[in-house]
Amino acid sequence: MPVFYLPANSSIPVLSASDSTCLQFAQFWKPICLLEPSVWKKWLHTHRIGLVLQHDRPLPRHLHVPNSSGRFQVIQCRQAAAALYSLLKDWSTFVLIENHSYVKLIYGDAEKPPTSFYIIRVTSKPPCVVINVAFLSGTPGYLRYKTVQQLKDHIAQLTFPQRPSAKEPSVRKVTCVKFRSTAYKSHQQQRQEQLQQQPKQQPQQLSPTQQPPRKWSDVNCCVLLQKPIEKILIRYERMPSDFGTVVFPDGTTPLAPGSQTKSRTAGGGLLTTLSRYLHHRRWVWAAQSGADVEEEAIARVLATITKMRLQEGFSFAHSTAGIINMVLEVQMKGETDCDAKRFEDGMDECHLEYEKWKNSLRPCVIQYVMFPPHTTSSNSKESGSEGDGTDEVEALEEGDGELQIITECWIEPQHGLVVNCPPERDYMELLPYYKLADVEHKKRKDCYA
Repeated sequence: MPVFYLPANSSIPVLSASDSTCLQFAQFWKPICLLEPSVWKKWLHTHRIGLVLQHDRPLPRHLHVPNSSGRFQVIQCRQAAAALYSLLKDWSTFVLIENHSYVKLIYGDAEKPPTSFYIIRVTSKPPCVVINVAFLSGTPGYLRYKTVQQLKDHIAQLTFPQRPSAKEPSVRKVTCVKFRSTAYKSHQQQRQEQLQQQPKQQPQQLSPTQQPPRKWSDVNCCVLLQKPIEKILIRYERMPSDFGTVVFPDGTTPLAPGSQTKSRTAGGGLLTTLSRYLHHRRWVWAAQSGADVEEEAIARVLATITKMRLQEGFSFAHSTAGIINMVLEVQMKGETDCDAKRFEDGMDECHLEYEKWKNSLRPCVIQYVMFPPHTTSSNSKESGSEGDGTDEVEALEEGDGELQIITECWIEPQHGLVVNCPPERDYMELLPYYKLADVEHKKRKDCYA
């Protein structure tokens, strides 16, 4: 049972138990619940674990196009989140706040009282999750790093069973039918052995019309990331009104001569700065003039691209109003160039340091954004809500405008070349970051056509 709980629309923890004997215990831990991870570094040794939760399967039907009521479905990660919180609950000694804060006591000797403890705080905006781990001052470094690594290993091993599609029978249903048939046959054979005292007969095999239970593979719950993706994640909260000009995710545009300054929402300056930092490309694909192309056909193209991205290792990081952001972290290695020659004469130490740096692997984050089918003549207003797993937008006015597919690629600038690519994305192998978007564009050309 958690020590505290958070009431609705409140950030002040409330004691769960009414027993007066728990008051002293609660008074000690309540300030820790109120302490924000941003200020932990002043008093504690902090470590960060970043990850992206695996999405629930199958994917929502109205992920790329709205339903009849004009609402989009958003990506849900309930199964992965439940597995993660269950692991943290079992890992910790006790729970301060459910799905929020945990405490693990550290014992120097199993037969003696604990000598220290550490705190686990989950900051989640699924699918992106950040786990902050804080140790008391004086905790040995080797113990801290060992503990964090063990926790990472357990998180990386989390799995949940893949859910079959609606067209196929579930594993549980088929398995139950087989077990029931086998049990009944065994019971009949035992009665015959008892009555007739005959040798035990071999169980009959399944007939060709009877299908054996299908085994479904498990899916990893989380994808661990080295980079703080939550700080550089591109989040479009609404559909840009014009895709022909540069529009930053917060809705602002570069000021033209003589134009007035646009009002910015809170945090807009940060998003604009981020947009200028990341290397990015935008592609606008228009349906053929005069062709009778429906949004459902465009949605099928987007669904195909989504499946291709998932096969390549991308993960869902954000979704709202039909706008999907998928992320992938690739490994990059220093490229061989002529700069090493300047270390040859009398600078062996520097040369060794350079070689060590060149051979080290550095992560690079790639973000791929897909917009829902867009009609150029529409002047729609959007209003989103993620409370029930859907986003609502006003219906597009078809008019005489053309239907478009809009995608973007945002890449973190990183020195070196991409290495260790699996076969699904071997087209990225040994490419610098600024060539990845163009190569991806050429690879998707046939799919758009």
